[in-house]
Order: sequence, then C-alpha cells, then structure tokens
Amino acid sequence: MARIVSGKLERIGLPNSSITIKDKNGTSQKLPVKAPNHRAGGELIIKWFEKQYSFDSVIGIGHRVVHGGPKFTSLSVSRATWFGS
Repeated sequence: MARIVSGKLERIGLPNSSITIKDKNGTSQKLPVKAPNHRAGGELIIKWFEKQYSFDSVIGIGHRVVHGGPKFTSLSVSRATWFGS
C-alpha cells in the first residue's frame, strides 16, 4: 500500500487557516483556506480529495488531532476522563 498524498490543516477556527498538501513525490503546496471550525475543515478536505483523486483508489485514511494547550505537552494516549475537563 503506497501513500499517495498527505497533508495537514492548521489554524482551524483562527484567521489565516491553511492546508499543506504533499504528494507521493514529496512536492508540497500550502494553500490558504477558510476553516472556521472542524466540520468546515473536514468538509474542505473531503471536497478537495474528491476533486483530486478517485475514492475507488482509497484503501485507508489516517487522522491525528493535535491540541494539548498548556495541559498536555508530550504524546499521550487519549482517555475518556480527559474530555470532562
């Protein structure tokens, strides 16, 4: 299984949101986008992917959320008890 594209969506809900996309050859591009919230960001990624690639060729999609603020400063396994704080 070969990775055909990777990317990251940054500054969700903030001014100057952007998406950085890297193709299988390592060529990357950073594009300004409007991502006022996570739902809008997800929809943006799905629409972009549908335009660029056929979903018939997709075997898997990975997702990682990075936001720890001052409380979490290193890698951690998510715990249900964290979400109440």
